[in-house]
Amino acid sequence: MTVQKSAAPLTIPVKRYHAQHFRLHDHVTFVYVYRSIRTSKKKKKKKQKLIRIGSRRDWKRNRDPSRA
Repeated sequence: MTVQKSAAPLTIPVKRYHAQHFRLHDHVTFVYVYRSIRTSKKKKKKKQKLIRIGSRRDWKRNRDPSRA
């Protein structure tokens, strides 16, 4: 599956998220988000986890479409 980067990425007003927008179809835009996660309170290291969020409607509902 060839993933093409969209020419005009969507602007999503979410802080603490570094989003990469990929347009697979005209109506579906998948967003891959790197979210910094604190592993524990003692160790203040932050991990970056890759989270897949589906189309824009799923982003607004804040749910993962792959989990149904």
